[in-house]
Amino acid sequence: GDGWKDKNVCKRFLVGFCPNDPQDNWFKNTRRDTGLCNKVHSLHLRELYLKHPDRPKYEPEYEKEFLSYLEGLVHEADAWIQREKKNCKGPGKATKLPVQVTEQIAAMQEQSEELMKKAEDLAEAGDVAGSKEAVASSARLKEDISDLREKHSFVHAGEEVCEVCGVRCEPDEPNKEPWKEEVVPEHNGHYMAHLGG
Repeated sequence: GDGWKDKNVCKRFLVGFCPNDPQDNWFKNTRRDTGLCNKVHSLHLRELYLKHPDRPKYEPEYEKEFLSYLEGLVHEADAWIQREKKNCKGPGKATKLPVQVTEQIAAMQEQSEELMKKAEDLAEAGDVAGSKEAVASSARLKEDISDLREKHSFVHAGEEVCEVCGVRCEPDEPNKEPWKEEVVPEHNGHYMAHLGG
């Protein structure tokens, strides 16, 4: 059979794999979606192609087009990697507050501000001792806020960029294995493109 020669048959699939195969598209629904290949991806046609006497005549052209496509993917990934490296956060101190702590801090800040207003009112009314007590209570709340922020702060090593797919991550976050294909589907696609390219 010469069915593999038809224009609607994916030649990339015949000589290797098709990164845009609708059944196995590594880039679908990612920030770098390369679109779908709507041509036929058939293992049967690949077998016919591999056994066909005309294969040596067509293979160089198919492989050249496939290699050119993969090199394009690699070039795009390399450009993405360079851009992402420029956007990486450097090492330093960071604070990550859970929602309930953020709400708690907001309430404490509001209470601290109310105490300062109360201190002003008491001072204007001549109650110096009451004013000092309100200021001290406000200062304690500010210290407690600072302690809460410190409790949720950490020193991180900065972000890294995967040299294959260009995904950024913070490697010191617990349980982070950012380059795993389950986490970043396009990583596998770029990895295969690097192997083929």
